[in-house]
Amino acid sequence: MNTVQLECFLAVAEHLNFARAAEALHITQPAVTHQIRSLESELGAELFHRTTRSVELTEEGYLFIGDARSILGISQAARMRLRHRSEKETLPFILGCRTPGETRFLPAVLRRLMRAYPNLHPVLKNDPVSVMRSHLEDGSVDAVLGWKEKNAACRFSELARAEAALVVSPEHPLAERAQATFADIHEGCVILFDPRRNPQAMSALQHEAAGARPASQVYFCEDNECAMTLVKAGVGCTLLPDLPQLRDPALRYIPFEKKNPVSFGVYYKSLGQHPALKSFIEFAREALAPGGKI
Repeated sequence: MNTVQLECFLAVAEHLNFARAAEALHITQPAVTHQIRSLESELGAELFHRTTRSVELTEEGYLFIGDARSILGISQAARMRLRHRSEKETLPFILGCRTPGETRFLPAVLRRLMRAYPNLHPVLKNDPVSVMRSHLEDGSVDAVLGWKEKNAACRFSELARAEAALVVSPEHPLAERAQATFADIHEGCVILFDPRRNPQAMSALQHEAAGARPASQVYFCEDNECAMTLVKAGVGCTLLPDLPQLRDPALRYIPFEKKNPVSFGVYYKSLGQHPALKSFIEFAREALAPGGKI
């Protein structure tokens, strides 16, 4: 396995088109095809479903994305270390994030952390929590942000608790409500997203809100960022756990009748695995506390 194979794989996974991947990499399409086939042969797994009209990731291909990014990241970090051997040694801190929206509080936290650890080198990775937690076990990430799930094998430190909120655009008829109920949203469209990227309690609320609506009134998205885009467009509403520091300022968050509190925090293997981990948890907890500043 080499970096060229991995770069080709990630390019095809991003574009889902061999020709566009070749253009992005500035190589020929046959070269991309050859690299993908050799990688699949080495892994003993098919990474893409190919037809004459489309290219789709297989389940194995989807799971391999995180590994490919990690291997390339390690390779690039090694090259940088060798290239700058005379520079002060860095302290990598690799943090997994499920969605970009859950990182809105991080800039202030990382600023504090880098003042406490001047040689800290933060690295952010964005993959499903299930993929990230497997990387915790092999040590390729130091911590993973996410909502607490039942029966998770990793250790978990709570940073904050969030209750359910109905999320709507400013133009939505319910935008000025002080509280929302299921009765309020019995009409109109509801936006759901992949339960693997959503706390279990919130997925249950979303599907209860969808109820027996016709298919034309229910929208399914892969993640909450896509759902937020539809909410901003005025397509419908969705239900999410609400932490003020993670809110999108372009939307309205209305407390919902069913609280269904969920815990947001940090997964990790051991508090002693990284010298900055305890401080990170402390700073993050303070940033997410009521009235905390980001």
